[in-house]
Amino acid sequence: MWYVIQVATGEEIRTCERCKKILLTTLFCDVFVPLYARQKKYQGVWKEECKVLFPGYLFVDTDEPELVEKELMKLTCMAKPVCIGSAFVPLEVDEQEMLEQLLDANFMLQTSKGYIVDGTLLVTQGPLQGM
Repeated sequence: MWYVIQVATGEEIRTCERCKKILLTTLFCDVFVPLYARQKKYQGVWKEECKVLFPGYLFVDTDEPELVEKELMKLTCMAKPVCIGSAFVPLEVDEQEMLEQLLDANFMLQTSKGYIVDGTLLVTQGPLQGM
């Protein structure tokens, strides 16, 4: 199950790397920051850049959420489990499934391509095709 951890905005990648070093690897399958690719034009040239999909958050795939929550206290940076009440709860199954469909093996949402017809966006290529 995927769980969400709130971190300082702009520190997602750095905090993710710290988590991978400090958390016992037996506690998680993966710790990751979902990213997205986008095209941006700089001085007339299109460039692809990567951005954090959910600023201020990282994800952990674990079956041991209570132990992960306990281990997070070892971090010197902000890393707060997203809880409902006092319980560290996973994403809903349908939310996780949707993200798994959209993200590639590196947890990256690749660029989709399409066009607009009569004010309606039609996506023809990429992970958002058909949505």
